[in-house]
Amino acid sequence: MHAITHVILSVALSYMTGLPLVWVVIGGVFPDIDLLFPEFLSHRVELHSLFIIGIISLVLWKLFNKKAGMGFLLGGTFHVIADLMTYYGVGVFWPFYSKYFAFDLADTVYLDIATILISSFLIINHVKIKETIDSIKKFNYYFISGIAIFFIAVAVFAMPKPIGCPAFPTPLSELLAMNQSYSERYVMLNGTVCSEITRQYYPKSDNTYQIFDICDRNETIAVWKNLDISPSEFKQNDLVYVCGVFTLKYDKPEIYMVRSFGLITEN
Repeated sequence: MHAITHVILSVALSYMTGLPLVWVVIGGVFPDIDLLFPEFLSHRVELHSLFIIGIISLVLWKLFNKKAGMGFLLGGTFHVIADLMTYYGVGVFWPFYSKYFAFDLADTVYLDIATILISSFLIINHVKIKETIDSIKKFNYYFISGIAIFFIAVAVFAMPKPIGCPAFPTPLSELLAMNQSYSERYVMLNGTVCSEITRQYYPKSDNTYQIFDICDRNETIAVWKNLDISPSEFKQNDLVYVCGVFTLKYDKPEIYMVRSFGLITEN
């Protein structure tokens, strides 16, 4: 999700719980600091781990006070929960389990809009909402922490699933014809490498990409594959499979964030 979305969500959480605004917001934006250090950190992995967020919260609790630790924990936890809603997912169990997990609900754009609208409603009406809830149960940060723990439990044990490659390939013609349905989702694709294979280095991510086209019958799509994903040696006219995110964000449809790639041997 966009940084401004996490900030607005954190403000809403602070208003609703009474925890210090500064610590909730810091916790809410902290996981995305990994974007500033791509040479050291993977996006949505180390700093999106509930274990790491919990450790930092305990340190802040000891260094400052309980509310500082609880505020950071609340903001960081809901950042992870929000990112779990997306197709991309997060490494929520790192360092114990490296796979990404996700609710796989909707595209980030729609989740950004929904989160901003709901958070804005809570900010504007937080006094009335708290009065209503207070009449039912004492509404303090222990109660909201219980809600957060509940959502985490649901996220861990029920809804999310490891992000992996689909079991079966999607025909390229179907992928392009129903592009909005597949946009920003992981897809499996079989086809023939039908262009020259070029390489391009991106300093921001410190990654080198192999860029090429895959063709299937009369359809073509561009692929950006990280050089580190094996095999790195293949050639034009090879029959291959690729699993990555199908996107419409650029000038033409592409497959990027490739997780799996290989040669198909014909019997």
